[in-house]
Amino acid sequence: MYSLYTTMLLVLTCLFILCGTGCSGNGEDQSSAAQKQPITESAKPKQSTIKVSFSEIPDNVRAVGMLQAYREVEISSEISGKIKKIHCAIGDKVSKDEVLAEIDSEYREISLQKKRALLRKAKAAKAKTQKDSKKSNRLLKEGVISDSDSDNTILEQELANAELSLAHSEVKAAEKELRDTKIKAPFNGKIALKNVEIGKLVTPGSKHLYPGGHTQDKNCCTCFRTGHCQNLNK
Repeated sequence: MYSLYTTMLLVLTCLFILCGTGCSGNGEDQSSAAQKQPITESAKPKQSTIKVSFSEIPDNVRAVGMLQAYREVEISSEISGKIKKIHCAIGDKVSKDEVLAEIDSEYREISLQKKRALLRKAKAAKAKTQKDSKKSNRLLKEGVISDSDSDNTILEQELANAELSLAHSEVKAAEKELRDTKIKAPFNGKIALKNVEIGKLVTPGSKHLYPGGHTQDKNCCTCFRTGHCQNLNK
């Protein structure tokens, strides 16, 4: 019994080994056949190439805000009168001493002419008193006139000098008033607000122009600002 059992076990072991060898041979044949098959176009992996180049990458930041002018002034007229001309508009960039608006200057031109005429008259009066003074001194020495008459001549000369000085001052005041008919920008900037129109009557202290940079683009009822100004207006 024992020998029969052993014999059967040996036979089964041999059969198992033979089956394993056959299966292994078929697997290798199938693998070799698969490797020998040609690869079709559809089965190939798709590849693509790109050209590498250098470029700047912008770093932009978007934000909401308000630009504030570092210098801002409200420009007003120093004299009264009607606006004759306007040389600026809101958003205009202007330079220092640029004329922004003009006040009617006809009356002040006439006034200046009168002051200059009075100045010439005062100069003539002084020249006359100088001649009279010299003549008075000579007559006083000759005993023709009294000391009282000589003193009157000296007094007239002093009055003439005072009249001449006053005439010079009045001419300077008239010239300044004529210059003030031109409303100018106090510095480089941008017109932010404008509250004046042709024909409007303006008075000293009334706000007309607002320049500010910007202008902050801020004089004569208008706002003037330097640098970039007027909110986000650049």
